[in-house]
Amino acid sequence: MKHLLSFPARWLVAMALAGLLTACGGGGDTSPGGPSTPTSPTPAGALAMTALRIAGDSLSDSGTFQGQPGYGRIFSVQGSSSEPHTLWVERLAVASGLATPCPVYRYDGTAFARNAVSGCRNFAVGGARVHNPSARGGDGVPLSIVRQLQDAAGLGLYAEGEWLMVSAGANDLAELTGAWANVYQGGRDEFKTMLAEVLPASTVNQTVGLFTGYSEAGTLYARALADRLYGAIQQYALNHGARRVVVLNAPPITATPRGRIVLDTIESALGGGAVGAYARTELKNMIDGWTAAYNTQLAARAASETRVRVLDWHATVLDQFNRPAVYGLTNVTTPACPPNGLGSLGVPTFDLSACTAALLSARFAASGQGVNAWASYAFADHMHPTPYGHELIANFAVQRVQASGW
Repeated sequence: MKHLLSFPARWLVAMALAGLLTACGGGGDTSPGGPSTPTSPTPAGALAMTALRIAGDSLSDSGTFQGQPGYGRIFSVQGSSSEPHTLWVERLAVASGLATPCPVYRYDGTAFARNAVSGCRNFAVGGARVHNPSARGGDGVPLSIVRQLQDAAGLGLYAEGEWLMVSAGANDLAELTGAWANVYQGGRDEFKTMLAEVLPASTVNQTVGLFTGYSEAGTLYARALADRLYGAIQQYALNHGARRVVVLNAPPITATPRGRIVLDTIESALGGGAVGAYARTELKNMIDGWTAAYNTQLAARAASETRVRVLDWHATVLDQFNRPAVYGLTNVTTPACPPNGLGSLGVPTFDLSACTAALLSARFAASGQGVNAWASYAFADHMHPTPYGHELIANFAVQRVQASGW
């Protein structure tokens, strides 16, 4: 896709975008109790699992950062009635008669170390990427999902009934978008350097011009990310005896509350009207195109592999936004958790450690919405699901896996 906006317009878009694409915060109080979660219209059943290994990002992280300032156990509402198995992977494990997964890694504020608790098999880490840049430790740290899969293989061969669950891609795509934004602030070389860690340098140099080729290069990069993830699954799971591998594809990041704020801000920054609307559409199409390239390539790589199921979570999330009542959702645009401040561009920030079920119930009751009204929201903050959102993911995974013949 060509960038048809003028340079000043593109620069304004990039300035707004770069300030908005920042990392989200973590969790907090994990005390049991709290309001009940509404019943899903399609409750998850059990999968035929005797053991479970997990790799991925914040969607699946069960406590890597717990105890650090600003972090709780999970990247969602803390202390809901579903604790201690709120996350989609935890729900799947418990429904199948397994213990609640515990985190393999713990972060001490400086570095990652192995959890002192033995028997943990959840390698997922909040903020992890398929390609963790070398400047942040590359594959040498658990922020790399490739490293997670490698460490998971270190447990030994997968048993007959042992499954692997993987969630990946969203952080990579957000970082790609942020890198594109930095081009218009003098970060062209940094963008090319990031691409060249995954793509051949010759491909990057041939594709990226002074102010052209970035969309096309991003598409190549997204496809290469999918190849990298699938290659790691092949090397560290399938080649180690894994017979059941379930992978969630990347969600539509432009449809999240944060994504919508990004697009709204860009449209407003350009004065609204036809120019602002065009810029919004151009950027949304570019990011959605990168996401589609990643998801399509990942599905293609796994198409002939009977031991892998790539689940189209992306399409289901979009359907939830379009038909929320079908899924028992009452709000798919507003975060349930209250913001704890404003970022540099007036974008709300969140501290999930302080967002507890008890706090939300009190706030929603005081506002007249009902003590449990928050429980049917899709998002806890601008990016992460509520406990009910995780229940929907678990239900979706069970339905798709069972429909596939497993």
